[in-house]
Amino acid sequence: GPEEDLPVIIEDDVWVGANVTILKGVTIGRGSVIAAGGVVNKSTPPYSISGGVPAKTIRFRFTIDEILEHEKTLYPENERYTREELEKIFSETKTKINK
Repeated sequence: GPEEDLPVIIEDDVWVGANVTILKGVTIGRGSVIAAGGVVNKSTPPYSISGGVPAKTIRFRFTIDEILEHEKTLYPENERYTREELEKIFSETKTKINK
């Protein structure tokens, strides 16, 4: 029922391919790409490329330095990711990818 629904959050600068299914409670991180036909059942990190059934993070679109530069042109300073935040996201995600 409606009480069991959770919101789907799609952040800024996201590209979602054709025929993608995004399940309840998922957040698609800023700047991410979801490959066509993917089934997203878990939240994706920012600036990642994900795909498959179920969708998994394949890699990141940019390096940390490129993300920081990209964000300078798009977001006010108080809304940008810091280097420390991005390094944490990259290290946590790479651990998951390598397993």
